[in-house]
Amino acid sequence: MLIGDALRRSSNVYPDKIAVIDKFGKYFPMDFKYSYRELYETVNRLANGLLSLGLTKGDRVAILSDSRMGYAVSYLASVKAGLVFSPINPALLQDEVSYLIQDSGAKAFIVDADLFQKTVRGIRSQLNTVKYLIGMGEEHGCSYDWRTLIRDNPPTEPQVKLVDDDLATLIYTSGTT
Repeated sequence: MLIGDALRRSSNVYPDKIAVIDKFGKYFPMDFKYSYRELYETVNRLANGLLSLGLTKGDRVAILSDSRMGYAVSYLASVKAGLVFSPINPALLQDEVSYLIQDSGAKAFIVDADLFQKTVRGIRSQLNTVKYLIGMGEEHGCSYDWRTLIRDNPPTEPQVKLVDDDLATLIYTSGTT
């Protein structure tokens, strides 16, 4: 079963049950909750938003964010759209982030506003593979806005043919694993 299929199934079986709670309150209010239906629709909106930019199945999407609600939604949306999700550790230095973006071939880069200021602003010109720089949060300094991609796109299932063998995630380790 594909990850997106599991989310769709849970949305159909448990539409009003709580799927996730954001205990950190960074870009969502403290204790913000998504039901399975709300999570499914939000994920679909972002997946459709990523595809509307021009991304296609197999394209890489990197993310630089703390493990929060936005991260989870971005992960699920990427894999539902047939994109390859590549998380980047927020503790890495600028040169390391630049290397991982270039090595992964990421066409899209989703960045937490705080981390954009701290890490990405100084290396933005080095990110040659990135066509779509997407910011999460206020005053992120990116060309595209994460919330706008969600708001302006439909909650329908993304129109991408996925199979079990499709690559979903590209993970880099620090060498300690």
